[in-house]
Amino acid sequence: MAKATYSNLVEGSSPAWVGDELVERAAVMEVGGLLQASAFPLNEDGGTRRFVESGTVVGRTYAERDAGTGFGPVALDGSNNITDNEVYLLLHDVYDVDEDASATFYRPGRLVYERWLPAATRTSAGLLGAVRRFYQTRRGPK
Repeated sequence: MAKATYSNLVEGSSPAWVGDELVERAAVMEVGGLLQASAFPLNEDGGTRRFVESGTVVGRTYAERDAGTGFGPVALDGSNNITDNEVYLLLHDVYDVDEDASATFYRPGRLVYERWLPAATRTSAGLLGAVRRFYQTRRGPK
């Protein structure tokens, strides 16, 4: 069963964490990317799908890019520092990355409402630090 999130309740709607109006194409990465399916865990319900939620922080190193490797969850070292060179927020849910690994990324430097990011991103100091480093952030409206 598909997981209902803000970004998939209304077709074409913006995720709640997006602070900029998406009517501007400049807010969306012109070219998306591919996710590396094996880097994401199977659904927690014991299913066989690999669901990746909108607002997930993804990244890869330049070496991975040059080797043609897709994006995975952003890598952090033991001190919660980002080790990836390219870091993006996933704009829309990917329902099963094994079936369709294509993704659209939110352009770095744009406005993000922290309050509405997925809990996994919001509650991790390293992941929230990655968002703050690459995007403008505000707490966001209630």
